[in-house]
Amino acid sequence: MNNKTIIFICIILALGIGYYYFFIDTLRISEIIGKTRDPKTTIFVNLFDFNTGLTRYDIYSIVQKSDYWNDRIDKVLSIQDPILRNIEEEKLLAEMMQDPSLKKITRKVFGFGGKASLVIMQAIANFSLF
Repeated sequence: MNNKTIIFICIILALGIGYYYFFIDTLRISEIIGKTRDPKTTIFVNLFDFNTGLTRYDIYSIVQKSDYWNDRIDKVLSIQDPILRNIEEEKLLAEMMQDPSLKKITRKVFGFGGKASLVIMQAIANFSLF
């Protein structure tokens, strides 16, 4: 093998590892949130630590849209009328389900209820890897 072949193989190998790391390797909720100083948060993360199905690219995508989602969540949660708030929460969750990255995490947390989904979305946006 000559030097060009070795360099080419190393580049292909590095690209493959990078692709796997960012686009295929999925993260647990504890990897996304990271270490916290709040004992209540640590207990919650330890109790509900699960594979989110999210990749690092998904987290990057969520973080890029986090300001928009946080604004929408704040507007919905600020509605005083409980009936109207529930209707708007359903609309918000339906809108979130259109985003492929949010759809992955929402499917995992629907068992905790809609409000828990919104809280987890805020946590991901606030405590991300990026």
